[in-house]
Amino acid sequence: MAISAAPGSDAGIRTYLDSLGLPGIIDLHVHFMPQNVLDKVWAFFDRVAESGAPAWTINYREAEEERVRALRTMGVKAFTTLNYAHRPGMAAWLNDYSTAFASTHADAIHSATFYPEPGVEALVARSLEQGARIFKVHIQVGGFSPLDPRLAPAWD
Repeated sequence: MAISAAPGSDAGIRTYLDSLGLPGIIDLHVHFMPQNVLDKVWAFFDRVAESGAPAWTINYREAEEERVRALRTMGVKAFTTLNYAHRPGMAAWLNDYSTAFASTHADAIHSATFYPEPGVEALVARSLEQGARIFKVHIQVGGFSPLDPRLAPAWD
């Protein structure tokens, strides 16, 4: 079997994977978020260039199910939601969203998040009991240290 050249666009990914004899790939860095959060994240990246930094284009600005379909069409067999809490009180409802998403998308790797706040141990335990397989914490956006003693129970 001849191996195709690396694809130059999304449309060529499936053919490329086939040429390598691969049934698909796993994408561990995909974000599916509640729409209100996603709108704020996209607005942030839309403004990046205003600060003089290089623009950060959002390539997949479609509705949720269109983005899921795009992943599947490219040959992505499993993907995450990778929500992250950046302030107290967010993790539980973000995890509820990710749990619901995983329950309706068999190819979604059940993701969860946590933040250094009271109850973090119970939140992580609940997420694991509900099937979470990967956690996303964003220490830069959240402005906390992974060594924060409040996180010790979560790491355990």
